Amino acid sequence: MGTGGTRIALLVDAENAPAAALGRIVPEASVHGSLVVRRAYGDWTTPQLAPWTAAMRPLGVQAVQQSPCSSGKNAVDMAIVVDAMDLFHARAVDAFALVSSDADFTPLVLRLVAGGARVHGFGEAKAPAPFVAACTRFTVVQGARGHARLVTRVLAAVEATRRDDGWAPLSTVGHRLRASGGLDPRAHGHRRLSELVQATGRFELRREGLSLLVRAVRAG
Repeated sequence: MGTGGTRIALLVDAENAPAAALGRIVPEASVHGSLVVRRAYGDWTTPQLAPWTAAMRPLGVQAVQQSPCSSGKNAVDMAIVVDAMDLFHARAVDAFALVSSDADFTPLVLRLVAGGARVHGFGEAKAPAPFVAACTRFTVVQGARGHARLVTRVLAAVEATRRDDGWAPLSTVGHRLRASGGLDPRAHGHRRLSELVQATGRFELRREGLSLLVRAVRAG
């Protein structure tokens, strides 16, 4: 079945994902097919989930209320697992877009993949390796705070290595980042530093001979 005919269920663990990333997740998940199910799970009576309300409304994501059944138990996880398996057995969808950074979903992902469904995972860089590896594809998304930290680090490296014209060799920027604690583009969903830098929207790249140069995008 082609991508255009693929039916996808978007299932969001709102208690374990950044609301600020939803606007990026929906279009990225839509690249793989049609989002015929769009649900976000959480206890919507808590103020911690307030940022999700504004994020979900324009994207057509349904809020699924899941109150805690008892202290220390994650009712949201259970609700997502039950709904995912119901959709899977009913053959209502062909793939899943699972938004979480919780390793507890690893058995669910393994079962869905073993049954022939593709699972596109979306989560933060802190997502445990077994969960990331179980997904057919995993994309790292960040909240506004994580994105700001990343941009600040790259900007500092560019400023420290730039030429008089504002351009800095990307290879030199990479060395600077590694010297200041390291930066693995794969941990942010990209194979190369050039892809990561460009994805922030705060830098521009250009070729100069065999070298790739980077500079900060000027405001305005």
